[in-house]
Amino acid sequence: MQAHAQCATNSMSRSSLLSILLNLKQEAQSLLDTTKNTYDHILHSVIVNDLKKRREAVKEGHYLFRSFIDLNNGTYND
Repeated sequence: MQAHAQCATNSMSRSSLLSILLNLKQEAQSLLDTTKNTYDHILHSVIVNDLKKRREAVKEGHYLFRSFIDLNNGTYND
């Protein structure tokens, strides 16, 4: 009888451990997904900001080049 009770206790313990491990796995996956989404969002923000800065630099360079041409009576000479 005691062996049967011990077997039931061990079975319940294994079931409880498996349930705990499954919950931990799900929580770890959720944390991993959140981390990946945060990383993707940060990376996207960095890329967008870099592109905006580059676009502004190109506009400014174009404006300076046009100003330089205007100062040289509409011609460009190296």
